[in-house]
Amino acid sequence: MQVHRENRAGVIVLLILAAVTAVEFFLLAYSTNARQMEVWLGAGILALAVAGVWLSSRVQKNEKNDARMLLDVTPAAAFLVDQKKLVFIDCNAAAEKLLGCPRAEIATQPVGAFFDALGANSKKFLESMRSGVEEPAEKAVTLVDAKQTPVEVQASTREISIAGRSGLLLVITNSSEIEKAQEALHYHSTFDEMTGLVNRRTGLLLLEKEMARSLRDGTPLVVAFVDLDGLRLVNEEHGSAEGDWMITRAAEILGESVRLGDEAIRLGGDEFLLVLHNCSEEGAQILLRRIEEQMQQVTESDEKPFPLAASMGLAIYDKNRHGQVHQLIAEADRRMYLKKQTKKNLTLV
Repeated sequence: MQVHRENRAGVIVLLILAAVTAVEFFLLAYSTNARQMEVWLGAGILALAVAGVWLSSRVQKNEKNDARMLLDVTPAAAFLVDQKKLVFIDCNAAAEKLLGCPRAEIATQPVGAFFDALGANSKKFLESMRSGVEEPAEKAVTLVDAKQTPVEVQASTREISIAGRSGLLLVITNSSEIEKAQEALHYHSTFDEMTGLVNRRTGLLLLEKEMARSLRDGTPLVVAFVDLDGLRLVNEEHGSAEGDWMITRAAEILGESVRLGDEAIRLGGDEFLLVLHNCSEEGAQILLRRIEEQMQQVTESDEKPFPLAASMGLAIYDKNRHGQVHQLIAEADRRMYLKKQTKKNLTLV
C-alpha cells in the first residue's frame, strides 16, 4: 500500500521523538538527581504518547479520505458499510440516484432497510455481509428505493478498513442499465452507426448463412454490389456534410427497397451490398432499376446541385465458382466496376 505524505511525516516525528528520548535516557544514566530523572522520563513518555495519538488520528483520517476517493471514482452505485453494525456510513452520487434519497438520509441507515426482506437472494446476500464473507462476484438481489419500488440489481462486496474499523465496500449496478448497455453493445456490433444498415462484419456472416441455405434448399441467391458515384468529388466541392447526405439517403433507399428477409449491408465508405434470397436475375435487375429511379427522384426533390447515383453489379451464387463469401462479392464488384467505367466513357463522349 502506498504511504501518504502525512503518514511519512508522522513516522519522521516519531523517529525524532525516539531520538530525543534516547538522549534523555542517556542523560538519566549519568544524572544523580532523582527528581530530575523523573521529570526527564515523564516528559519523554508523554511526548511519545502524544505523537502516537497524533499519528493514529492521521492514519484514520487518511483511511477516511481514501474511502471517500474510492466512492467518488466508482462509476456504479457504491456504499461504505460498517461491517459490525451493518449500517451505511457513506455513499456516492450514483448511490443517491439509485435509492432516490440524499447521502445524509442514507448514512446511518441499516443496510437491510433498502433490501427486499422477502427475497431469498437478498436474505442470503445480507447474511453473507453479516458474517463478514466477501462476495467479489456479482449477485442478483432486489433493492427497495425510497419510494418502496423494487429494483433488480447486481451487488458485490469488498472488505476494506475505514477509520480503523472493519468495513465493506458495497457496489451495486442496476440490472436494467446492464441490459440497456448490452442492447446498445449488440446494436453497435450489428448495425452501422451512420446509416442503420447491417454493418460489414454482420453482413458477411449473414451472406455466408444465405449461401449455405441456397446450397441446402436449391433456391437462387443474388447479390448486388452498390457503389455511389462521385462521392469523393462531392466531398471536395460541397463539403463532407453533403457527402454524408449522399450516404444516408442512398442507405434509406436501399433499405426500403429490399424485401423482408433480404438484407441491405453497408460494407464501408460508399460501398453497399444487397443480399437477395430466392430472387432471379431478372427480378434483381428490376430492383436495381427501381433503386436508380428513386435516387433520381431524391436528387430532384432535395434540389441538390449534384446527382445521387450509384453503379451496381449483380452476381448469382454458383456453388462451383463461389466456395467463399469473398468470391461471390468479388464477382459482383467486378461487374459494378464495368458499369462505372461505362458511365465514365459515356460522360467523356
